[in-house]
Amino acid sequence: SIALQTAAAIEKSLLAAEMVSNARERAAIAAELHAASTVQQLLLQSASRPTPGFTVDSVYLPASEVGGDFFYVAPAPDGSITAIAGDVSGKGITAAMRVAMILGALRRETSHDPAQILHDLNETLLTHAQLGFTTAVCVRIALDGHFTLANAGHVNPYQSGRELPTPPA
Repeated sequence: SIALQTAAAIEKSLLAAEMVSNARERAAIAAELHAASTVQQLLLQSASRPTPGFTVDSVYLPASEVGGDFFYVAPAPDGSITAIAGDVSGKGITAAMRVAMILGALRRETSHDPAQILHDLNETLLTHAQLGFTTAVCVRIALDGHFTLANAGHVNPYQSGRELPTPPA
């Protein structure tokens, strides 16, 4: 009887220790996800530079703690702006890290031509192809409202409720 009670007590002790270990592991993962979410929000908040002549508003609401969607807005010397929106394959921290890499590449981009920007981004991403794929759409908008659009596998953008067709590739 004493041996059975001792065995039961030891088993309860081991289960309690395992529960505490699992709880600590979940807390550590939650803390990492929260940190990744905070970093991603900071990166995306700084993804829009001041755009004289334009009002740019953005909201980023990932489906989970971190996401694989991204956007970037930058002014050009001629007063136009370039805006890029995209999505990376995958979820979670891997997708968030790919977005961070993409935003870094876009910050270093010197061209303001949408097709060239997407070409240069593709060249950068080709060196990291094992991380998945990325789709993106890029538009340059002049002060007079005229725009140039390029698409790299992303869904077509809309203007005034109407889909804007984009040529493939």
